[in-house]
Amino acid sequence: MNTTELLSSIDSEIARLQEARALLAGQDGHAPRGRKPAKKHNMSADARARIGAATKARWAAGKMGKQSQSRLKKLKATPVKKKHTMSAEGRARIAAAQKARWAKLKAAKKTA
Repeated sequence: MNTTELLSSIDSEIARLQEARALLAGQDGHAPRGRKPAKKHNMSADARARIGAATKARWAAGKMGKQSQSRLKKLKATPVKKKHTMSAEGRARIAAAQKARWAKLKAAKKTA
């Protein structure tokens, strides 16, 4: 065999191997990924109709001013909740307990 015949046979072998690799890996030549396509969430026509009707009713009420008035009434009707505050005595107990924990840790470090 001369050199040109040898090179052409190697080239044909390379081409054949590349075709085989493309078939195994997928048509684009890249390895297939493990990710599956996202599932499409289907909604029934009845559910879409109910949502659409509720949206239209909400928009109609807002245009008429009913929704904003009812929201304002709700805000005025609900009393403001008092924030939960901690007494000075309670804060002092927590601070004392934390100081005791720190002292215990400090003593443990000294012995270790």
